[in-house]
Amino acid sequence: MNMSRLKQTLSIVFMSAFTGGCLVVSLVMVPDWRKMEPDAFLDWFSKNGPRLGLTMLPLEAVGSLFAVLAFVDAMRRKSDSRAIWGLSSICIVATLVLLPVYFAQANARMLNKTIEVSEVGAELESWSNWQWLRTVLAALAVALGSWGWRREQAKHAPK
Repeated sequence: MNMSRLKQTLSIVFMSAFTGGCLVVSLVMVPDWRKMEPDAFLDWFSKNGPRLGLTMLPLEAVGSLFAVLAFVDAMRRKSDSRAIWGLSSICIVATLVLLPVYFAQANARMLNKTIEVSEVGAELESWSNWQWLRTVLAALAVALGSWGWRREQAKHAPK
């Protein structure tokens, strides 16, 4: 496997793992959190939130890194797929941008239990909406990266 394909493949693998994690959070965890009493949720989140972050952030960061590297490589090679890799990179990097834009402060309030118990329901609603945005961006990054990968594979396939 050449270096271009390796970068593309690693990007897709890590972005896919991150997307899968986002889907688990969005479809399984958030609905369970909403069923919990606010105090019980804050206890759970303060105990388990750091583990969740330590699982998801490396997948997101490594996927972003390889997507950007694949894009830069596609630009250097003047690949027909460079715009697709550029869009994939923008989508996955945008998920990282959401950390300082929303998640860092919201997570810190829940981790440190500085949020009022009466605000937990509304915060979870907001958190869920931001999480769905992150999930959609990640899935779009995977779809675009996969499209770019497939396009390049087809171009180099024996005829």
